[in-house]
Amino acid sequence: MIVENICVDAAPINFVKLNSPGYIDNLKSELEENNRDIIDLSREKPQFCIDTLPSAMNFNKRKLYE
Repeated sequence: MIVENICVDAAPINFVKLNSPGYIDNLKSELEENNRDIIDLSREKPQFCIDTLPSAMNFNKRKLYE
């Protein structure tokens, strides 16, 4: 989560849950809730980006379904 061009907080992405409906929105909500004070003091809305996303090519199928 970025506020006023400063990375305030981050959360790891669970590759297995990535296709679950609302998963990314839940991560955003958690980050906003945990940093409510910073957001309230800011004059901007927080920005969100995904820095790295694991590739299915880097995992064998057994790990994906455990």
